[in-house]
Amino acid sequence: MDQQILIQKLCQLPCFKNLRADDISIIAAGLSQPCFCVAYNNNKYFAKYLDSKSVEATVAQLAATQGISPDLIYVGHNWLITEFIVGEGLNTAPVSESEKIAIMLALISRCHTIDYKQSNTQHFGLEKSVGLNLPNDDQITTTQPIPTLDILTTIKPLLTNLECDETLKHSLDSLLAVLKHNLSKITNIVLSSEKVLCHGDANFANAMRIKSEHKSSTALYQLIDFECACIAPREYDIAMLLAVNEIERNKIKTFNLFGLQHKSSANNCENLSEIVDNILGVGQFEANISSDAVTCYYDLSILVNYLWYFTKYQANKQQSYKILAENQMSLLSVCYSQANTILDQMR
Repeated sequence: MDQQILIQKLCQLPCFKNLRADDISIIAAGLSQPCFCVAYNNNKYFAKYLDSKSVEATVAQLAATQGISPDLIYVGHNWLITEFIVGEGLNTAPVSESEKIAIMLALISRCHTIDYKQSNTQHFGLEKSVGLNLPNDDQITTTQPIPTLDILTTIKPLLTNLECDETLKHSLDSLLAVLKHNLSKITNIVLSSEKVLCHGDANFANAMRIKSEHKSSTALYQLIDFECACIAPREYDIAMLLAVNEIERNKIKTFNLFGLQHKSSANNCENLSEIVDNILGVGQFEANISSDAVTCYYDLSILVNYLWYFTKYQANKQQSYKILAENQMSLLSVCYSQANTILDQMR
């Protein structure tokens, strides 16, 4: 939908009275849904336009109650309105790749502890409406069912929507056949694993470090963008974290992904390992993780990302999408000859 039309719709929401288009600015960063910054009554709000079937509002409400994501202000009429976070994305933080992975693992592990089943039985109410023109009885909420991961079903429409000749199609079909076979070999692991609430898109850019004048032991990072959330094994969330951030596959086993030990760090923490402890709170990340399952989901996640990026490139011809697609497929090229063939056909 046209951005200017969306701005007019935003002005008409019941939570804003006499909001002017001049008080709304488009947020260009990001690759998914239209997003805006709203200046209203001396406050700033983040506004995101959602598809009518989007699960994001439901999961964002669950995450906000756990302090993992920004407080929700309003949900309704296809809009999600939250606090506007002033801070830095983890993707631009001047820290090592290992530290970024550790922080994101800590955040998604908090997601995994959420009782997602309440989303199907509880009608959420939003209580924070300070500064907004919002009577209590006008608060519109949503409880869209959270989907259970079926990664092959996710891939099918992406392949269908991709414009490609027979040569590229054959290479993609051949690659998918191998990855499906690999998935079949971990069936017992998948069936026996605990299913948890997964963020589904643990891109470093989706972790925001909140600017604060006061140091405290509370979490300094929060998660945003839950539109890919699903119910799945923990291994899937970890695999997508590695894939979407272009982490090489050899680090799945060599990097100590699952050794986030809780320490008794307290206030005034200066380094990121202590910040991770603060995010985790009491306890530690003790789940039994299968590296075989992570590896299998990693390969499939790369294919999902490749198809998504390349389809976007075909739709709008933005070179950045093509580069992202190539970067994803390059991660598979070390193990699969089909990936090298696909890369050659893209050039």
